[in-house]
Order: sequence, then structure tokens, then C-alpha cells
Amino acid sequence: MQPTDRSQEPADPWSEATQLATEIMDHSASEASEGRDLGKKVSEHVRELFVVCDPAEALRQHFELGVTPFLALHDLGTGKSRDYLAALSQASGWPLRRLHIRRQGFGTTLASLHYIDCPAQNQRALRIYASDAEAESGVRIAIRRQLLASAMSNALLAEELPEQVATLAYACLRDDLLSRHGAGVSMLVLPQARSPRLQQDVQALQHVGGAHIEVAPATNAITAGWALLASYWNREAAQMSMPQVPMIARINLGPTPMPVVSRPAAPARPVAAPAQPQPLSAAEYLTLVAGRTEALGACIFNVATRAIEAHGGSVPANDLAQQAHALLMAVARAGDALALGRMVSETTATVGDAQLVIRPIRVRPGCALVLLLPRTAGADAWRRELEQIDAAMT
Repeated sequence: MQPTDRSQEPADPWSEATQLATEIMDHSASEASEGRDLGKKVSEHVRELFVVCDPAEALRQHFELGVTPFLALHDLGTGKSRDYLAALSQASGWPLRRLHIRRQGFGTTLASLHYIDCPAQNQRALRIYASDAEAESGVRIAIRRQLLASAMSNALLAEELPEQVATLAYACLRDDLLSRHGAGVSMLVLPQARSPRLQQDVQALQHVGGAHIEVAPATNAITAGWALLASYWNREAAQMSMPQVPMIARINLGPTPMPVVSRPAAPARPVAAPAQPQPLSAAEYLTLVAGRTEALGACIFNVATRAIEAHGGSVPANDLAQQAHALLMAVARAGDALALGRMVSETTATVGDAQLVIRPIRVRPGCALVLLLPRTAGADAWRRELEQIDAAMT
């Protein structure tokens, strides 16, 4: 018997085969403008990926090949992330799409992912995946963890749940965070309602597995939640300073009810006082303002000390505060010289392709808001948004 020459055989045939699982399909001429995407387009809103390994492993291989950074939207095991994308699709007009992951050779559907491609600057798009895939339990958990690990940023829709259900849900989320390897996770929590339980659970998750978690103002309005989420993504993207990171182009989806942030209800008493609105932090206030006005950059600073209280956008906070302070002083001197007084209620200037707006913040005495808005932004529209925000906070 002649000895078998194995020198030409792959060391691990299975490993080689699994690379087919995430093959980036060749695009036809009609799909050339799509760039690299996962699977094959079978209809306007559906793509299919045929795999020879587990769906989560297929996703991992695809993401490691290099894709545009994306955002993963999570929930507490309630399916809320899929519902949210469906509602966002209806509010924005962006199609809700699906990726079906199927078994190679059999066509069996192993998992289905829901996602939206929302418009970004420079004719690009930001993809948002709902991490709650349609799949059997083990596959669904593995996909959720892979999306958590691979997304540039994550968001969590936090609902008010019964205590035992919430305990289990946050324990699962903690396990997901601990399963992460490498750099920590960036996550924005979008509460549907404020509660002592939420604050405790989120605080317990802070820094688990290197996680950095921020909590947005509570709202169950789709468009208000989107403004918070989009502003968060753009801030994270600006900090990355990477050309391949898309910046969301459409933050404001139209007039929306202001989110209500309430203090936890007090224990029952014979005569209970009504819950009072909880003041927003400077960062929360700025996030709402930026989302509702389509600001290119913004900051809040103390007029007397010039200390920065909150900042967003690519223009350095100190530059915004310094120039805004100088402009306020110049306007005050002009008013004094014209015998109009030195009290400045608002200062606006159009410079280049932007409007610079400086105005006091009613809910934060001694502080001023600086906004950089597109030149085409209507003054009546952004003033109405600012007045609505201030009115809701007082």
C-alpha cells in the first residue's frame, strides 16, 4: 500500500468550509451601488445568507471581514426591539428589512434578523439591527451576543417589568456583557418609564465586562426616542473620528410629544402629593435640544465661569463657549451704547453655511445654550422646538 500524501490537504477542512458561511456575494450591475453586504438580495426588503455553520459564527466571520459600523438595538427579552424598528419604519418611511440565514444545501431557515438602513451623510446609510432574532433559543442568544460584541454602539429599550421577570432579564443581560471579549461595550439605555428598579439595575450593570452605559430621558414616543438615539450615535461617531463611520443625517422626524421624566412614586400616604417632574441633567437637556433642532454642534456653558456643562458635535466645546461669550459681550456693549440695556435674550448670526444661536437656558440659571444649526434651518421652527422643551421642563 502506497503511503498517502497529505501535504496538499488543508489542515482543517471544516475550518476552510466554514469560510463559505459568510461569503460576500458578487453583486450584479443592479446592486453595484450597495457596496458590500451580507448574503444575496432576493427582493426589495429581503436578503438571504446560506451557511454551513451556526448563524452567530457566520455573522462573526462577516463582521471580521470589515463592514460599515452599525448599531444594535436590544430589549429585555420582550421582542420590543423588533416592534420599535417596525414603528420607526412607519414613522420615518425607511423600509423594514430582513436577513434570512439558511442552511446550505437544505434551505432551512435558521434565523431571521430585522434591520433598518437609515439615511446618513454623504449618501451613506447607518444599519440598525434588532438583536432579538427569530430563531430557537440557543441561536437567538448567540446572535444577540454577537451583535452586542460587534456593534460600534448599542441601545437597550428598558421596559417596566414585574420584579421576578426583571431580575431574570437583567441577569441575562449581565451574562451577555460578561461574554464580551476585548474592548468594553458602549450602550445607551432608553427607558420607557422611570423607576427606582431601573436605576438600580442599570447602575449594577455599569462597567460589567467593561461596559459604559448612559441613561436617556424616559419616553415611549418613537420619534422622541429616535432623536435621543440618533444624537447619541452621532456623538459617539464624532469621537471616533473615523471616515467610515456614518453620521445620521435625519435626527428629527417631526414634532413629537416631550418625554415625561417623573420621580418615583412616593409610598402610599393618606394624602399623597403628586409626583413632580425631575430636572434633566445638562447632558440630557442638550441631547433633546440637538435632536429636536438638527443641530450640527452644541454646548451649554456657565456664562460667569465659562465652565462647560454639556457638549455635543465635532466643534470643540471650549471654542464654542469662548466665541459665544465674546459675542454675548459684544452685543451687550452695543445695547448699552444704544441705550437699549445690557440684557441679551438671544443672539443669532449666520456665518458661512451655519447659524450660530446663543440664548439663556430658562431651566439652568446662569447658563447659556450655544447651537450650530444648518443655514437653511427655519428660525420659527427651531425657536418653537426650544420653547416647547423649556415649557415642558418648567
